[in-house]
Amino acid sequence: MISLAPEKLCTGCSACKYACPQGAIGMCASAEGFSYPQIDESACISCNKCQKSCPVLSKAQESNEAEYLAGRHTDDTVRGKSSSGGVFFALARHTVNSGGVVFAAGFDKDLRLCHRKAETADEIYPLMGSKYVESSIENVYEQIDSALKDQRPVLFVGTPCQTAGVRKIFGFHENLLLADFVCHGVPSRKLFEKYLCERKKGEIESINFRDKSMHPTGMQFTVNYRDKSKYSCPSQFDPYMLAFIQNISLRRSCTECRFKDKNFASDITLGDAWGIEKTQNPLRAEKDVSLIITRTQKGKDLINKLKKSNTLQVEDFSFEEAKVHNPSLVTPSAPNPLRDKYYGDIDRLTVSSLSKKYCGNSLSAKARRFLARIKK
Repeated sequence: MISLAPEKLCTGCSACKYACPQGAIGMCASAEGFSYPQIDESACISCNKCQKSCPVLSKAQESNEAEYLAGRHTDDTVRGKSSSGGVFFALARHTVNSGGVVFAAGFDKDLRLCHRKAETADEIYPLMGSKYVESSIENVYEQIDSALKDQRPVLFVGTPCQTAGVRKIFGFHENLLLADFVCHGVPSRKLFEKYLCERKKGEIESINFRDKSMHPTGMQFTVNYRDKSKYSCPSQFDPYMLAFIQNISLRRSCTECRFKDKNFASDITLGDAWGIEKTQNPLRAEKDVSLIITRTQKGKDLINKLKKSNTLQVEDFSFEEAKVHNPSLVTPSAPNPLRDKYYGDIDRLTVSSLSKKYCGNSLSAKARRFLARIKK
C-alpha cells in the first residue's frame, strides 16, 4: 500500500495527483476544508511516482546562491494596485509580453480562490494582491505542461510548498520561472467562503486583503459590493483576519513547514521589505517597497533585465535586514494550541463567533488560551 505524506505535513500541492499515471489519486476536502490526496487502491499500480513527486517526502532543495534586494515598480499606478511594491506585475507583464503564460491565485466568478491563467495584461490585474486563503492548483499542472510543450514561457506564482510541487513535476525547465513569497500560512477555503457568506450583504464585486486606500500599510480587509457600499476593517479586528494573525486557522502543515530559510524551490521569492525605513537603504524613505530574493541565475537575470529597462527600481538589501521583520522567511508560524478546537466548531458557529470564542479579549477567551498553553 502506497503511503503519502501524513496529514500534518501534507501541503495539498496536488503534485502526486498529476504524477499518477493511472488517475488513481483525487484531491478531497477535509472537514476543515483543506485539500488532501486520496488514493483509489483498486486503480493503484504501486509505481511510486506519487511518492517521488511529493516535495515533502523528498529532500528539500537548498538555495545557496540567494541575493537579497529591495525594489519596487517605477509606475505609481501599479504599486497602488499591489499589496507591496508591484514586482509581481513586472514579472507577469514581462512573461505575457514575451508570448508566455502566467499562473497565479485569483477568485473565480463564484469567489472561490484557485490558480488562474493570464495571457494578457488585463488578465494579470485580477491576480494581483495578497490572498490569505488556500488556493487550489490541482488543474494547473496540465496547463503548465501544455504551455511548456508549446515552447511558451511560463511564470508560476504560489506559496513555497506549491512552487516546490511544480518544481518536482517539471524540474528546471528552461521556459519555466517559479516565484513564491514569504508565507505565514493559509486558512481553508471552507472557512473563507463561510465568512464571505456572513459578509454577503449584497453582490460582492471585489475583495482586498491589503487595502492600502484605507490604511497606509495595507493592514485592512475590505469587501466591495456592486452597489458601491463596502465592509472595511483593520486586520487585527476583523474576525477572519484575526484568526489568521493568531495562527489558529492555518493548515496543519503550515506550522511544520519545511520550505523556509534556504529550502525554497523557486527562482525568485517576494515579500514586504518591512523595516527598511530603519536602515540606510536608498529606498528607506519610499512607500510600497518589496523584498526580492533571487535564488537562481534565471531569477537574477530577469530582475537585472527589469532593472535595466527601468521597470523596477532595485537596491541591495541583506539577509540580516530581511529576516528581522520577516520571521516567516526562516521559521514556520507557531502552532496555536486551540487550533483543532477552533476548526471543531466550524460547522456550528459563525466565523465571528469563532473569533470571539477563541481569539477575542473576553475573559473566557483569554482563559481558553491560557489553559491551552499550560496543557501543551
